[in-house]
Amino acid sequence: MFSSAARTAARRAAVGAGAVMASGMALSSIAVAEAPVAVDVPTTASYPANHPIEDRNVSFALGAGVRVAAVFDGHGGWQCSDFAMNELESAITAERPHCNTDPAHDPAELGRLLARAYGRLDRDFAAAVRPAFRLGFGNVAHAGACSLTCAVSPDHIVVANAGDCRAVLAVAEDDNPAGSAPSAVVELSRDHNAREPREKERLAAEHPGEDDIVLCKSPTACYVKGRLQPTRCLGDFYLKLPEFNGVAEERSRGRHIGPRYTPPYITSEPELHARPRTAGDRFIVMGSDGLWDAMSSEEAVDFVDGLLRPKQGPATPRDEVADKLVQEALRREAATARMSMQRLLSLPAGRMRRGLHDDITVSILFLDKAGGASTGGPGGASGGIFGWLASFFGGKGDRA
Repeated sequence: MFSSAARTAARRAAVGAGAVMASGMALSSIAVAEAPVAVDVPTTASYPANHPIEDRNVSFALGAGVRVAAVFDGHGGWQCSDFAMNELESAITAERPHCNTDPAHDPAELGRLLARAYGRLDRDFAAAVRPAFRLGFGNVAHAGACSLTCAVSPDHIVVANAGDCRAVLAVAEDDNPAGSAPSAVVELSRDHNAREPREKERLAAEHPGEDDIVLCKSPTACYVKGRLQPTRCLGDFYLKLPEFNGVAEERSRGRHIGPRYTPPYITSEPELHARPRTAGDRFIVMGSDGLWDAMSSEEAVDFVDGLLRPKQGPATPRDEVADKLVQEALRREAATARMSMQRLLSLPAGRMRRGLHDDITVSILFLDKAGGASTGGPGGASGGIFGWLASFFGGKGDRA
């Protein structure tokens, strides 16, 4: 592996080769792979901190030649992420007739299609929870989900991101994905979190005179109106629509934001990133923020690289790679907490476990000629995170 300084320079150069846009899309000139590889279902793994887990993931084919994979990180409950997982494909299908060109061959059109699908998901979820809110079940107004979708066509990679899930691409430095050269890291998304300076500046500009637009408990824990860390996501309608602002001093009627209250403060509109596929593309790691709390983008790519191209011994089967990456994230969280891995894994899901780490979900798309994982369930192929837990505890895996 190459040095941290060299990796940072390579990553920045690679990111500059793509394009990130809030609206509209453009592409720079990159050498596209001569024979693009069809992308199979991703390999996935999850481990819960919350009880029940609030993360979800899904993968499906969009017409001929386009593979869609998505990760949803729920908060305020699992309901919004579950709704998004179940409805994303339908939302894309419903918006497909509005395309002016074939999205499989037009990355800008594909990006706009994903953005419209996010808008539809948000409207449909609002319609689903509105009756309950009007009956006084206020909690439905603060169920939300950070949403990350990656669509891989024969020629392009298009990512739609709303929140602080993240997608990173590993690209062989010598354009030979089967070779031993290390991978440069291309970040395909940017975190939308109130701690990010650009997000603070955007919110302050959109809501002048609101001193509480972002309140920080620490440099890494900042909240929109003192309530929510993500600045883009599905749901969380009390920060979007006045009708979902709760009643003061009646907690059961939902969260209440007092004056000044000038919604919307957050948006479901995703930030779009488009990049041509290249001869050196190896794999994409998609993860909820529980993964990125434990390791950097470079560390995640280095770890997967080491599994697929070890210096000694056999390579890890691809359908086990996501499991191994989640295990590594948990190992690091155990070290941070100064406890053994076995002790960490023995904690019950819920408050005790959540105090040490977040839900962790990983989805890995393989882009090279070795092919993807074998077909699995709706979320993709997976060895199942609880399989290795059972082995770790001598057959007594914690399935909380």
